[in-house]
Amino acid sequence: MKSIIIMATGALVIMGLLVVPACNGNGNDVPTEFDLTMAVSPATGGVTTPEAGTTRVAAGTTVNVDAQALGDYEFVDWSASPAVEFALGPNEPEGNSFTMPSSNVVVTANFAGPDVEWVPDGLITPGEYTDMQVYGDYEIHWATDEQYIYVGMRAETSGWVAVGFNATRGQGMANADMILGVVDGDDVIISDEFGTGRTTHRPDTELGGTDDILEYGGKEQGGFMTIEFKRALDTGDPYDAVLGEGTITIMWAFSDSKSLTDYHSANRGYGDITL
Repeated sequence: MKSIIIMATGALVIMGLLVVPACNGNGNDVPTEFDLTMAVSPATGGVTTPEAGTTRVAAGTTVNVDAQALGDYEFVDWSASPAVEFALGPNEPEGNSFTMPSSNVVVTANFAGPDVEWVPDGLITPGEYTDMQVYGDYEIHWATDEQYIYVGMRAETSGWVAVGFNATRGQGMANADMILGVVDGDDVIISDEFGTGRTTHRPDTELGGTDDILEYGGKEQGGFMTIEFKRALDTGDPYDAVLGEGTITIMWAFSDSKSLTDYHSANRGYGDITL
């Protein structure tokens, strides 16, 4: 009987070991680490500490950040996706910090340069846009004035790229104001569409709306597809989002196909931009 009791006790000890959290050798739990990606927008606007790139940082760690403008550029603010709270606020470039969240995060130092005229030539020129967000292999750049929004989409692909304004997380493309574009040979094709379902979209003109892309252009170069376009903040079309001040949820996507009706597979996600 004693041997049976000892064996049972040993089994409980083994089972207990299976649920003991990993330790760092000092008896403390090892914090979970996530990717911290530091970015600069535009890339020539300045430098950051930590420098631009990706490192692993433990959740809950205080991350100290500094930004320094280069040349004629000026620091504008910090932005992050997902959002984090900067200790000194988003407008303080030096001596700032935030707490590393329990997720991967992209922290961007935004700079503004001399005024550069927006030209839809498929080249995202430093100073052409005031803001940028990066989602993996997809970038969105934007700027606004009192009447228009100017957008540059860029992804590492030879197929189409897209953005959907006023998207709802978890609902796919449903009710999103979609703009898709691609360069196919000598042709730049862009379409103003509306999300009719989670995975379906149709041109606004087929739904009784209007095509409200005023200017556009694009370029396929160096393994990247870039599409630029301009539209009114409020087009008056019921199938277009009214883009006012504040944070707007977007859906981004890109495909390896040049057909705007082909599916994008896993190359999609949600994000936020602030106007």
